[in-house]
Amino acid sequence: MSDQTEVLRAWRAEMLEQWKDNRSITSAEVDVLLRFFYHAYADEVKTGATLRGFSFRMKEDDCLLVVKVTRDGVPEVVFVSSSSPMGCMRKWLRMIDSGEIKYFPDRYA
Repeated sequence: MSDQTEVLRAWRAEMLEQWKDNRSITSAEVDVLLRFFYHAYADEVKTGATLRGFSFRMKEDDCLLVVKVTRDGVPEVVFVSSSSPMGCMRKWLRMIDSGEIKYFPDRYA
């Protein structure tokens, strides 16, 4: 798959220009949601992986995001924790952008 991040970034910018109501959710939060749910697959292509899926697990005041990818035919996962799903998504996106993301073999795939 070719790198679609620039096309998607432009689309996201257009969508955010239309967002005017910040009473319930800020435009920064809308940006995180759009990026995570609509083009996480493109962010993973930059890391050399194909997105297989993700899940959130809530426990009291903690949230765990599990992102599943395939790299060279090998299933891998990354675990991201924070106090909320939004926090997990923000953290994962920062890790993708900075290149600090580290995947591990998925023992349950």
